Amino acid sequence: MGTTSSKRVSIKSYLLPYLDEIGEELGTKDASEVVHQIITEHKRFIRKSLTAYSTGIIEMPTPAQVQAIEKPRSFSDDDVLASSLSDLLDVA
Repeated sequence: MGTTSSKRVSIKSYLLPYLDEIGEELGTKDASEVVHQIITEHKRFIRKSLTAYSTGIIEMPTPAQVQAIEKPRSFSDDDVLASSLSDLLDVA
């Protein structure tokens, strides 16, 4: 049969309202249970993220792919800029 051990921790006062908010969502006022649920969900999220990364589901772009991303065009020629602005100002 498993044993339960505990460790006391302090929670900063500015985080207590958030802890209470999560407790309301979980339907409990037991701060220890709220912290337990937060840690459990965090652990599940981290494991899921690491599994996805290690199995290749999440693919990081290669440097060549990053360079291939089209950069926004910039106006390097005054005539092109003037022409574009004249189209905006042209009121027929």
